[in-house]
Amino acid sequence: MQTMEQFGFEPSSTSIKAYDLTLYLGNLMKNYGLNFTDIMQIDSSAAWHTNYRFRPEFSDKGKTDQVEFIENKYVHLLHYDQYQVVKEN
Repeated sequence: MQTMEQFGFEPSSTSIKAYDLTLYLGNLMKNYGLNFTDIMQIDSSAAWHTNYRFRPEFSDKGKTDQVEFIENKYVHLLHYDQYQVVKEN
Protein backbone atom coordinates (compact mmCIF):
# COMPACT_ATOMS: atom_id res chain seq x y z
CA MET A 1 0.00 0.00 0.00
CA GLN A 2 1.26 3.46 -0.85
CA THR A 3 2.06 5.89 1.95
CA MET A 4 0.67 9.35 2.60
CA GLU A 5 4.06 10.90 1.79
CA GLN A 6 3.98 9.54 -1.76
CA PHE A 7 0.64 11.12 -2.63
CA GLY A 8 0.45 14.11 -0.27
CA PHE A 9 -2.91 13.26 1.30
CA GLU A 10 -4.53 10.61 3.46
CA PRO A 11 -7.03 8.17 1.98
CA SER A 12 -10.68 8.95 2.64
CA SER A 13 -12.67 6.87 5.11
CA THR A 14 -14.70 5.50 2.20
CA SER A 15 -11.59 4.23 0.42
CA ILE A 16 -10.32 2.59 3.63
CA LYS A 17 -13.68 0.85 4.12
CA ALA A 18 -13.70 -0.30 0.48
CA TYR A 19 -10.13 -1.62 0.78
CA ASP A 20 -10.93 -3.52 3.99
CA LEU A 21 -14.12 -5.08 2.65
CA THR A 22 -12.52 -6.01 -0.69
CA LEU A 23 -9.54 -7.61 1.06
CA TYR A 24 -11.81 -9.51 3.49
CA LEU A 25 -14.18 -10.82 0.81
CA GLY A 26 -11.34 -11.53 -1.61
CA ASN A 27 -9.53 -13.65 0.98
CA LEU A 28 -12.74 -15.58 1.73
CA MET A 29 -13.29 -16.25 -1.98
CA LYS A 30 -9.65 -17.28 -2.47
CA ASN A 31 -9.72 -19.67 0.50
CA TYR A 32 -13.29 -21.05 0.28
CA GLY A 33 -14.49 -20.49 -3.27
CA LEU A 34 -17.92 -19.16 -4.21
CA ASN A 35 -19.58 -20.67 -1.12
CA PHE A 36 -17.78 -18.16 1.10
CA THR A 37 -21.10 -16.80 2.44
CA ASP A 38 -21.41 -19.88 4.66
CA ILE A 39 -17.97 -19.15 6.13
CA MET A 40 -18.83 -15.47 6.75
CA GLN A 41 -21.20 -16.55 9.51
CA ILE A 42 -18.46 -18.28 11.51
CA ASP A 43 -15.46 -16.15 10.52
CA SER A 44 -14.68 -13.02 12.53
CA SER A 45 -11.96 -10.75 11.25
CA ALA A 46 -10.38 -7.47 12.26
CA ALA A 47 -9.75 -4.75 9.69
CA TRP A 48 -8.48 -1.16 9.74
CA HIS A 49 -11.80 0.56 10.27
CA THR A 50 -13.98 -2.16 11.81
CA ASN A 51 -14.28 -5.82 12.67
CA TYR A 52 -16.41 -8.20 10.68
CA ARG A 53 -19.01 -10.40 12.36
CA PHE A 54 -21.52 -11.21 9.64
CA ARG A 55 -24.82 -12.87 10.53
CA PRO A 56 -27.76 -13.78 8.27
CA GLU A 57 -31.07 -11.94 8.33
CA PHE A 58 -34.00 -14.14 7.36
CA SER A 59 -37.02 -13.28 5.27
CA ASP A 60 -40.23 -12.40 7.13
CA LYS A 61 -42.37 -13.69 4.29
CA GLY A 62 -44.12 -16.89 5.26
CA LYS A 63 -42.31 -19.49 7.26
CA THR A 64 -39.31 -19.96 5.00
CA ASP A 65 -35.79 -19.98 6.32
CA GLN A 66 -34.51 -18.10 3.30
CA VAL A 67 -31.66 -15.70 4.03
CA GLU A 68 -32.58 -12.23 2.78
CA PHE A 69 -29.18 -10.61 3.40
CA ILE A 70 -26.06 -10.92 5.53
CA GLU A 71 -25.29 -8.06 7.91
CA ASN A 72 -22.19 -7.07 9.86
CA LYS A 73 -23.34 -7.13 13.50
CA TYR A 74 -20.17 -5.62 14.94
CA VAL A 75 -20.74 -2.25 16.62
CA HIS A 76 -18.10 0.36 17.40
CA LEU A 77 -18.28 1.65 20.94
CA LEU A 78 -16.55 5.01 21.36
CA HIS A 79 -16.15 7.41 24.26
CA TYR A 80 -14.48 10.75 24.86
CA ASP A 81 -11.47 10.85 27.17
CA GLN A 82 -9.30 13.93 27.62
CA TYR A 83 -10.87 15.56 24.53
CA GLN A 84 -10.11 12.56 22.33
CA VAL A 85 -12.32 9.85 20.86
CA VAL A 86 -11.25 6.48 22.22
CA LYS A 87 -12.34 3.10 20.88
CA GLU A 88 -13.95 0.89 23.57
CA ASN A 89 -13.79 -2.45 21.77
